[in-house]
Amino acid sequence: MAHPHCASHSRNGFRAANPRCCWACWADKDWAAIARVLAPLAHRVVLAPVASERTLDPALLRAAFRQEHPELPVTVCASVGDALKHSEQDPIVLVAGSLYLVGETLENLGLSSMPASGERSLNEWTARAK
Repeated sequence: MAHPHCASHSRNGFRAANPRCCWACWADKDWAAIARVLAPLAHRVVLAPVASERTLDPALLRAAFRQEHPELPVTVCASVGDALKHSEQDPIVLVAGSLYLVGETLENLGLSSMPASGERSLNEWTARAK
């Protein structure tokens, strides 16, 4: 859910479930707009950095969620594994924001058939000045 339009569709599908939202995003995405859409959806939000130099600082995400929904409990975790531990008691957890987050979640849950090192580094790029 790296785009506000995708977040809107997810909000419509999960509105009645009131899930915990485990979310991470890359800094080059419109994360403030996504937070505006998702804040009313969740009863709690857990934020974690993903293993990428492009990850957005979860503290910035926390500020965006709190601006949109001040009473929403928002927890910043040091890792995806830590975020999953904070979500163990919730019956429904929406894991979204970055495919890296989804991949790390699958790895942490032992559900990934790919090795952790895999091809992840192929996605690490930075824009070069011309």
